[in-house]
Amino acid sequence: MKTTEEFDKFYNLNLKSDLDFLESARLASNNKYSFKPYKRNLLVLLGLIILVVIIVKKTHWLPEKAYFIVPFCMLYALFHPIYILYKRGDNFIPINTDFKDKIINKIVRFLDPGFKYEQAKGLEKNIIDSTELFESFGFFRSDDLISGTISEHPFVLSDISATKDVVITKSQGKERDRRHVTIFKGVYAVLSFESGFQTPLYINSKKLLDNLFSPELLNTLNDLTQRQEQNSRLKNFVLTGDQTFDPLFHVRSSDPMNELPKLNAEIRKLIISAKGLTNTPIHVAFLKNEIHVAIEDTASFEMDSFTSFTNSKYVKHYFNLLNVFVGLSEGLINVIQKEKHTQ
Repeated sequence: MKTTEEFDKFYNLNLKSDLDFLESARLASNNKYSFKPYKRNLLVLLGLIILVVIIVKKTHWLPEKAYFIVPFCMLYALFHPIYILYKRGDNFIPINTDFKDKIINKIVRFLDPGFKYEQAKGLEKNIIDSTELFESFGFFRSDDLISGTISEHPFVLSDISATKDVVITKSQGKERDRRHVTIFKGVYAVLSFESGFQTPLYINSKKLLDNLFSPELLNTLNDLTQRQEQNSRLKNFVLTGDQTFDPLFHVRSSDPMNELPKLNAEIRKLIISAKGLTNTPIHVAFLKNEIHVAIEDTASFEMDSFTSFTNSKYVKHYFNLLNVFVGLSEGLINVIQKEKHTQ
């Protein structure tokens, strides 16, 4: 895991000049499709409409058919901004690709020269869905694959977005509304081990009002949900007894008596620390021979034509997400290896 001071030095020496170049390209693209001419044209068209109305009404030099200019101007006012935004987005695609190839790739190699970054690749949907770390989802996108080893343990990490459509029905059973709901968006990583937990143990960051519900009530609600969905999502919400950890995370296990003791104080402290460093929800699954880590994030590795490349907080945010995963992985590996030696 790298320090903030190390990254700041790396940023100034290796990233800043490339970001300045990318920012120049972004500004040039935006200037090519600027809203300034559009605003000027609106004023001209408004003046033209007023002039046509005066000529038709007062002087009768033009027939009333000249009013056709009004709907024409309205169409221009409505649709030209859409055209500008489309062209900006289309022109920004190669700039964003260049950003990933130059900046993200360098950040990945800075974390570890052995790490590999592949922009067009990602994790498979079944890898995430089969863990039951999240509720089932229908739509899935994954790219920006990073792979390598941490303390000789292989890992893969990707930017993913998992969503589903939720249908809200009326009392008569007719469809009333359909909403697109985000199940998870952020970075998702899989760290491999030779062995692990006998049965899965899942840890999910709690939402704002989750502490109002006891594990017993959550298990009852989960039973009802499973009867409706007819699936086998993992249940058994349990408490660890850790007054710092339990208010922040849900813990689920089908065998809490055997698996919960493995979630020791050191591991709980590492997960709490990772959540604090990212300042965003974090989810962890301990499986047979894998640890899955999911860190929620709204932007991940995507930039847009409205965001300045030279605003370093975005690049540092990307570094922080990856760095926290590396640090958490190193800590978990150390704890697991230490336990093996003491057994």
